[in-house]
Amino acid sequence: MTREQKQYILGTKLVAYGLLSWAFLYLTLYKNKGLLFTVLTAASLLIWGILVALNSFLVEKKSILYSSFALSLLGFFIFFRGTEIGLGEIRLGFYYFIVILAIFFALILYRRGVIYEKETKTKINFFWCFKKRLALVFTLICFLIALAYYFSPFLLTNNTHTEIKLPQKMFNILLKPLTGLIESRLPLYRPEMTVDEMLTMFSLSETGLLTPEESPEIYRIIQSKGLSVTTADLDKLLEDPEINNLIYEEIKERTKKLSQTERLKQRKEYSEKLGIDIEGNETLNVLLYKLANSQLNNISTKYKRYIPITLAVGLFFVLRLLSLFLVPLIALISWLIIKALILVKFVRVSVKKIDMECIEL
Repeated sequence: MTREQKQYILGTKLVAYGLLSWAFLYLTLYKNKGLLFTVLTAASLLIWGILVALNSFLVEKKSILYSSFALSLLGFFIFFRGTEIGLGEIRLGFYYFIVILAIFFALILYRRGVIYEKETKTKINFFWCFKKRLALVFTLICFLIALAYYFSPFLLTNNTHTEIKLPQKMFNILLKPLTGLIESRLPLYRPEMTVDEMLTMFSLSETGLLTPEESPEIYRIIQSKGLSVTTADLDKLLEDPEINNLIYEEIKERTKKLSQTERLKQRKEYSEKLGIDIEGNETLNVLLYKLANSQLNNISTKYKRYIPITLAVGLFFVLRLLSLFLVPLIALISWLIIKALILVKFVRVSVKKIDMECIEL
């Protein structure tokens, strides 16, 4: 295989993974595909970054390298055109083009930095060579993703009078870290628990959950364990898995036995407090999602127009923070790949003598 063929292979892979990255990003932002495609987007961008580093270091022909950079970036327009939100292809395409042009020039600067390290150092530090200036490229990539999110159909930036809805799957992902806090406050909480069951739990906690008349089986088991029902702390009782499961099962049974009138009464009380419709069969995640959307849309029209840009700016800073870990990871993996390519003789190490200009007395 000739050197030029190897360069074409590397360039083609760069373009392919660029297209994959934009495709997964489109499905994540515009089709609300959730966690799987978010992970696939991150993985494809990671591989794209590695290929940028390898191409910058190994591909000598500028025509191959720069065309690969350009095609991998211009693939963005295959998926993001602006027609989904009615803003128009030309206007939105211009915004995207400016950012993509900036990324292209950042890639050229990155390549020049790599070549400088490659040609001027007596011994190449691969990690530093790949890492230097790559942060600028990924900062601009983060800005492009935030811009695409700002113009996504879910934020509806062109119509401030339309109801704003957060992407539910993304909201569920952000809610996961709070699960531990919810469980510490509500020991009987299960992710699959319905709102009707939660309302029954609140009601029983207020009226006396562990009375012999209402819960004879639970009362008997607590006494068999040598615990005092009248003085024991409920949270300590619920630390026992057997008691916890028994109480949860009883809550489910009592919820089923409630009449439709009693259920509607429970829902109406909390629905009025929260200002949202409660169906009863939804989980806590769905209820919190409804509440978050309700609070966003209760903000006056004067401030509602700032919500999309606030969310987009927040996303940019989150992505920028993640890129602080991604860039060193790309440099490390690229260094390992170079070592592997040397071992399999895909690339070779050569020593060149260079003439240096020196000034001395």
